[in-house]
Amino acid sequence: MASTSTSAAIGSVVVRTGRTLDEWVRIVRASGLDPHDQEAVHRWLRTEHGLLRGPAWTVADAASRASADPRPVVERLRDVVEQFGDDVVADEDGGRVLFRRGRPFASAAARGAGVLLELRFAHPPGSDRMAEAADGVHRLELGSVAEIDGEVEALLQVAYSQCG
Repeated sequence: MASTSTSAAIGSVVVRTGRTLDEWVRIVRASGLDPHDQEAVHRWLRTEHGLLRGPAWTVADAASRASADPRPVVERLRDVVEQFGDDVVADEDGGRVLFRRGRPFASAAARGAGVLLELRFAHPPGSDRMAEAADGVHRLELGSVAEIDGEVEALLQVAYSQCG
């Protein structure tokens, strides 16, 4: 539940700008600015949109927090692995999603401003994007859905194939 001061700040954004906080977050996302660079977002909102200092900070903070939502990344990973076959099962387990085919071949969990993807290989393929953890597990950090490219899809496919 939002605190009274947070609710007041959000209400102030609507009253002063005529736009909801969600609308402003979409505007920030569409701007191409890094939403985690709150100072740059704040400056841009003040210069380009004329927001006052308080509402600009409220929007910058909301945009930063909204971009840290791991759900779109996890859902995209789920979509990718479910295309591999009817034998893929995705289970929620203590804040992470386990992708298994009999036994787990991948897991995804929120970590900081992104998602930690762990892949289990019998014979790991070469990739500069992965770091070896232990016991055949390799890790990748994904900050956005855009980072789930052909290479990540291929790594997931190899982990799936080696699991069966």
